[in-house]
Amino acid sequence: MRIFILLLALVGISAAAGPKKECMYSVTSALGYLTFSSAISQGYYESACTNRDVVISTWAGSKLYCTPEDIKQGEELLGGYCSKYGEVTLIPYSEIEPMLTDSFISSLPVVSYEDIEKGTLLEGPVLVSKEFHTTAMMTDYVFTLEYYLHELYGWGIYGFWGGILLIGMVNNLLTHIFTSRRLKAAIDVEGRKSLAHLRGKMLWSTIPTRLETIVVLGFWALIILLSSVRYIVFLPNLYYTIAQQYWRYTADRTGILSYACLAWIWMFSGRNNIFIWLTGWQFSTFNIFHRHVARGATMLAIVHSINCHTTFIFDQEYDPYIWAPIGIWIIDRLARVGRWVYCNIHVKSSGILNSKASATYVKEADFIRVEVTPGSQHLHAGPGQHYYLYQPMAWRGWENHPFTLGGTSRAANGQTKLTFFVRPFDGWTKRLRDQCLKSATGTITPHIFIEGPYGEHSPLHAFENVVFIVGGSGIAGALPYLQEHLRLKSENATLTQNITMVWTAKQAAMIRDIAAKELKPMLDCDDIQMQLHATTKRGGFTRLKDKVSGKGGDEKDTNTSSSSSSEDELAIQPHRPNIRHTILSVIKEVNNAGSAGGRIAILTCGPGGMADEARAAVHAAMKQGMRGVEYFEEAFGW
Repeated sequence: MRIFILLLALVGISAAAGPKKECMYSVTSALGYLTFSSAISQGYYESACTNRDVVISTWAGSKLYCTPEDIKQGEELLGGYCSKYGEVTLIPYSEIEPMLTDSFISSLPVVSYEDIEKGTLLEGPVLVSKEFHTTAMMTDYVFTLEYYLHELYGWGIYGFWGGILLIGMVNNLLTHIFTSRRLKAAIDVEGRKSLAHLRGKMLWSTIPTRLETIVVLGFWALIILLSSVRYIVFLPNLYYTIAQQYWRYTADRTGILSYACLAWIWMFSGRNNIFIWLTGWQFSTFNIFHRHVARGATMLAIVHSINCHTTFIFDQEYDPYIWAPIGIWIIDRLARVGRWVYCNIHVKSSGILNSKASATYVKEADFIRVEVTPGSQHLHAGPGQHYYLYQPMAWRGWENHPFTLGGTSRAANGQTKLTFFVRPFDGWTKRLRDQCLKSATGTITPHIFIEGPYGEHSPLHAFENVVFIVGGSGIAGALPYLQEHLRLKSENATLTQNITMVWTAKQAAMIRDIAAKELKPMLDCDDIQMQLHATTKRGGFTRLKDKVSGKGGDEKDTNTSSSSSSEDELAIQPHRPNIRHTILSVIKEVNNAGSAGGRIAILTCGPGGMADEARAAVHAAMKQGMRGVEYFEEAFGW
């Protein structure tokens, strides 16, 4: 049955490909496994192309089993191999054909596959048996077919990710056409509730959303499937045993699939990935895809290496897979350089301006305030953006790290100043903190450059009600939107009437420090309600005006409302907030007001557990029939 299926496959390939040049070449392949006494000292192509015993045997078998057109095609193929690889000239069919009479061919000894196993020494021209020729032809055909399938399945990787991106682009287009993100918000909220999102890290990996999980599992299922199906093995086979056929074909298949992943690894890791804009997905989503594609490619490469025993690269066969990621990498690097120059360099008639920076370590709050005045005067900084920070003159100056823009202000020279809040951990942030500690004032002026902006602006000004749920340095995700709200309100260009912000930090000192600076203009706004929480140090009311004026202020414990109790006081609660209760209360209050209440935007920026709780609350409200709610997330997913 298997032989019958193989023969059908061969017939189909032959019909599609036209003349079977392989018919004649299969005779050569069969003879290549036999031993001629006159060719013992000759190499493969010298024997196959110039040894008369071998060449006569080749043309005799070809005349018996192949058509004239097959012989013509096969002679061109073998002649090319003789010239290219053997640097010899094939004895042409026209020279041998006159002696190939029926009586001559019938007088030749017939050899079969068993002569290979016996090691028969042949003393002159022979005739390959019909069964032996069929075996050789099937061996060549199946090997070619398998390689065709390998490449076809390699393109299947492109088809999978191309389809996923196409769905994302169509969805993004429809979202903009209908100027509504409700469907997307509902899907996202459903997708990341509970454990579908991340609670920090698990096994050093980011746990994806539900939809991301479906895509990732689909990718893993695809590469497992493509690595496992359609291996055609049979005996007798001129090249390999059954085991060797599996080893070779799986090695080829996994190697090609691994190479097929390379372009997507580079594409998804690029900061200037065009699909971020075309799909509207966050960089963190592509980062998750990047990591899983890289893991899949690595596993495929390991299987490939084990099966190969030794590494082999076929001449130019992998070029399409190699040049694609190289091109993507070059384009991404050029775009990075372009962004870097745009942000940091401004050429004037009086000279060249570059970015200036200062870094201050706030010891009690354990964070670094980095303020950068870009050299560019055309940079449009705003909410939802993040930038990569470089310190090229420092140790390991090639490193760059992403930070969410924490706000903008005007420098003394009138230029825009960008603020970033940096938590010192390991690596560059720790080295930057140590540099600050060596300064008597705690402030240094390092050579820091920025690259950006990256990220997506969420249209919070189009909502009557906005709730910010932020944790620690995640306040950077809310501050630019608050600044934007004040500006748009002064221009009467926002629909937002009520803002609730829940900010939780480890140290009360961090809240007080930022509240005395970047957050100060929002504290007296009647339409902005704040709930402030410190989890590792008991806080209380601090007289903010005294703090700002430098008079200081005593702390005292309190259990009253966590919003500002008066314009002179800042209330910091010494416990974690009830995020679910806050979100549900706002949503219920707005929904009870009917159409007058307007729509609600919930934005979170903080640890995964906090985002989980906020998302679960929004999802619970939607399940209860409450509408007009959209969920936005500034994920820590770099």
